[in-house]
Amino acid sequence: MNERPPDDFGAVPDKDREASGSGAARYGRRALMLGAAATGVGITAGLVAGADPTGASTGAPGDAVVLGKTNSASATTAVTTTNGSGLEGTTFQTNGSGVEGVDKSPSGGYGVQGTSENGTGVQGQTSAANRSGVAGVDTSKGGGYGTYGNSTNGTGVYGETSAAGQNGVEGVDASKLGGYGTYGNSTNGTGAYGETSAAGKSGVEGVDTSTKGGYGVQGSSENGSGVYGQSLATGKSGVEGVDTSKSGGYGTHGSSTNGIGAYGGSSGDAGVYGQTSATGKGGVRGVNTSPEGGYGVEGTSENGPGVYGATATNGKSGVEGVDTSK
Repeated sequence: MNERPPDDFGAVPDKDREASGSGAARYGRRALMLGAAATGVGITAGLVAGADPTGASTGAPGDAVVLGKTNSASATTAVTTTNGSGLEGTTFQTNGSGVEGVDKSPSGGYGVQGTSENGTGVQGQTSAANRSGVAGVDTSKGGGYGTYGNSTNGTGVYGETSAAGQNGVEGVDASKLGGYGTYGNSTNGTGAYGETSAAGKSGVEGVDTSTKGGYGVQGSSENGSGVYGQSLATGKSGVEGVDTSKSGGYGTHGSSTNGIGAYGGSSGDAGVYGQTSATGKGGVRGVNTSPEGGYGVEGTSENGPGVYGATATNGKSGVEGVDTSK
């Protein structure tokens, strides 16, 4: 075999293969790197040493890589550079990959793995609308994770956006029977947490746009409170409800099958407080619809009046009761 010239930009014929009538040529290292961008699916064939141009071969250590053929080896093939990218693959085929990695290990591994000592392990970028810089797809029968993130001391998955009205992290449920667009779970903390520093905004917001009506925010609990709210600001509410419907509804509604629909308690002021600016309406209203009769409003006290009413208007009553029975 002739000695390879110092300038190996071109192909160097393999004399042994020429003698056998194969007509195949081996490529030099630089030619391989320059030609990798024009090989259809980039480097899907894999940069592994040794190949038989008529098909797959086991190859011997130190053999060249043959483009457009299946190359195989029993050890890792490494490409190192001191400037630019260690390896680059380009494809012009629709739905093809510039670089593709396949894991066929029996216990499972990584199709593609990236590591970095001072930067990002794997980066993806797209300039196409409605596409993803990095996309993960789960096709397992038992269900898994399209994208999975894990962190020892930080955030498992982090999302950020600088576009108005968009989401740092967005989840969409398209299942037929309904699921969760975004799901949070915690063993010892909060399943889902939201925080805002903007005035008049919400740490967590839920909006119901269903035609038959549902819940903007729903909370349920097996042994505690379905929804809990707390405020440290004077004159504010732990939980606040506002009704802006045209025909009128309830700012806050409570119902119970066997207990109290709405309960309020305080150690420093009124347990329940109601206020209205509508003429002829009540700050607090109670209605009893039982067939055998009951109390629209009931008040009890262990050491004082069960019900107390006061008015500053002449000719009006602190407490007024009206019977409209037939």
